[in-house]
Amino acid sequence: MTLTYHPNTGGGLGGVTITRTGGGQPNATATTTSLGYFAFVGLPVASGYVFTPTLATYAFNPTSVTANIDGSTTVPLFDIVAVQAAYITGRVTKAGVGVAGVTLTRTGAAQASATVKTNSQGYYGFTKVPVVAANRIYTITPTLTGKTFTPVSATATVNTTTNATGVNFVEN
Repeated sequence: MTLTYHPNTGGGLGGVTITRTGGGQPNATATTTSLGYFAFVGLPVASGYVFTPTLATYAFNPTSVTANIDGSTTVPLFDIVAVQAAYITGRVTKAGVGVAGVTLTRTGAAQASATVKTNSQGYYGFTKVPVVAANRIYTITPTLTGKTFTPVSATATVNTTTNATGVNFVEN
């Protein structure tokens, strides 16, 4: 079995090391191309493979993806958000499943507003958020036409040593 990946939105990030563990197999690594592609060839049918991305100065949301290789040609979508410090990350879900295409708006801290969208698995990330040594407090607000969210908005506090993670929302 071959596991390949190409990012479906926003282009890929090259030079990311993907480490494969689990599945009762020896650990292995692959490195993404400049377009974000990577491949693991000859994967035996097994449960519990864990794929973890790493790249200096980047954080990833989610931090890893677990997949079961069942011998079919269908492989779970590997869609991870890469961010650089300072960052704000989170997820939007409905009944525990990620919601794609939700717009998140970051306001406050005397900075221009910024927007990002959730990926196919509901993850999002604001990268290189303006910070100072003292805390900066931002408000994150999700929007999607015809939908409401809990909470309606959330605060995220960042500084030169602290990122904001787990700023999550649930579609009602």
